[in-house]
Formats: sequence, structure tokens, C-alpha cells
Amino acid sequence: MKRFGFAVLALAALAAGPVSAQDAVEKFYKGNTITINVPSSAGGTYGLAAQLLSQHMPKHIPGKPNMVLQIMPGGVKATNYMANVAAQDGSVINLLSQSMPDLQASKAKGVQFDVLKFHPIGLIAGLNGAFVVDDRAPAKTIEDMKTKVILAGTRERSDYGFQTVAMLNHFMGTKVKIILGYDGGAETDLAMERGELHGKLSSWLSIKERHPQWGRGEGAKVVLQIGTERDPDIPNVPTLVDLAKTDEQKKIFIFLAGNNSIARGLTAPPGVPADRVNALRKAFDDMIKEGPFVADLKKHGFPMNHKDWKGYAQMIKELAGTPPEIIAMSEQILSKAR
Repeated sequence: MKRFGFAVLALAALAAGPVSAQDAVEKFYKGNTITINVPSSAGGTYGLAAQLLSQHMPKHIPGKPNMVLQIMPGGVKATNYMANVAAQDGSVINLLSQSMPDLQASKAKGVQFDVLKFHPIGLIAGLNGAFVVDDRAPAKTIEDMKTKVILAGTRERSDYGFQTVAMLNHFMGTKVKIILGYDGGAETDLAMERGELHGKLSSWLSIKERHPQWGRGEGAKVVLQIGTERDPDIPNVPTLVDLAKTDEQKKIFIFLAGNNSIARGLTAPPGVPADRVNALRKAFDDMIKEGPFVADLKKHGFPMNHKDWKGYAQMIKELAGTPPEIIAMSEQILSKAR
């Protein structure tokens, strides 16, 4: 009888383990608020992705917390904040800026984080970039840009908009002058409308969401896309990789294009407890399987190439582990870019 009693107690203890862990997570999140840190302006696709997350993900998290957005333009600034300042308890999560693994691999100035210590939650979508040029620009094709100067805007030197154009200038001989200081897509759009800029490099999704006419060549034209494969929406527009003339160029261009494959991914900072990380991962997976969230993604033109945390983690690891020789070649070029 005593043995039977001990067996019952042991089984009860085992059963209570997972339940109590879930209860602890629910207790933490109930009545609490999760902040999503967004490394770009509210008007871009990072902001849109965060808004969709805030609408659909909370109901899948134990305790059903509220979700709000915190806009913090600048990938390095936002990621440093998440690693060193933000609460490490699961109340602050972030959309990881796509160029952060590359910048870490290249030991870029200002990097005070390790992306491999962040906890991947899931990838919403990988998005091709697109270089769009206004009809009023003095050069409207890549070939014309080899003899005529145009102005393109982006936020900072760490942005893939700067890096991609710098590589284009170096390898293709184009004369694109890069103007820094624009916080996001909305700001560069206004600058183009005012004639301050001739072009911009942004996500293709952002462009077709806000300016569908540009995709049809009305008012502006997409002259180049950044990705490892062509987006089905613009199959006749070459990728940066398509322009490579040597194996060395191709490797560098793939290194840059890889950023787009992790363009809209959700992570938690390094110190978040494992039970809360697991709860966020499960919530993300459940949300992705849910009809309304997927319907909203399709409504806004997001490609259906999301991944769970394991697939997303592998992509980050591969980018952060880029071979040193590719990084060295890229650094040398970017250090001289203006």
C-alpha cells in the first residue's frame, strides 16, 4: 500500500511539472504588456509586421498580454538596446534588423551584441529588396547610371541600402551618390516626391504596398532586386547576383542578398528565461498556423516563406558565420565607399 502511495505521489509530481511551468508563464504575462522593438520607422514593412504581430500573437501567449510597438530606427542602435538595456524577462521582444548577423561577422564598429545569443522566435517572411528610380532621374537604368549621377537615400552606413549601392558602384561602375540620414521608407518617399532624391532601395513589399504604380513602371521603375532568387512579382527585373561577372563578385553579392532572407524575424533578448522563450515560440507557431494571421499576411503581400524558430536560427547562424575572406573583401570595399 505504501509503495502504491509513493507511486501516486511520483506521478502527481511529474504531471505537475509542465503545468506549473505554464502557470508561471501565464502568471507573468497576465495583465502585462509585451513591447515589440521595431528597428525602423513605423511606416515601413518592419512596422507593418509588428502591427500584425500585435493584433494576432497575444491570444496565443499564456495570460494573453497586450502588445505595443516601440519605434527605434537604426539596426545597430536597436539591437544594442535589446542586448544591453531592454528588460530581459520576456516583456520586450524585437524584430531583428536584417543586416545584424553580417555586421557582427564583419566586426563592424558600434556592434555591442551577439546575435547568436538572442533567442529566435520565428521568421515572418524573407523579403527581396528593390532599387527603384524616379522617372525624373537623370539616369533610369543601371547602364545609364555608369555615366550619370543619381541620388539615393538611406538611414546609415550599416543599412543594406547603403551597402548594396556601394557594391553596385564598386563592381558595376555606377555613379549613385548615397545620402544618409533618412529614417525609413516614408521619409525617402517624401524626399523623392520633393525631388531631393532620385531613388531608394527598400523592400519590394514596402514599395508595392505603398506605391503599386511603381511596380508597373508608372512614376518610378524598379531597376534591380536584392535577393538570392527573383521575386515572382517582378520576374524580369535582375537580381544583384545576376549582375555578378566573377565568382568573387557572386560570393559577395550572395553575402549581401542573404540579409533579405531573414528580413522580418522575431527574437527575444539573451537573458529571457527558457520557459517564456518556449511559450513565445509556441505562440508564434500557433499564430502562423492560424487562418486570420496568414490571411492578413497575404492581404499585405507578404510572401508565404515563414519559418519556425529552428529554421530561422539556422539562417542567422549561417550569415553570422560568413567566411572571413568574403568579409574582408566586403569590408575593404565598404570602407572606401562614400
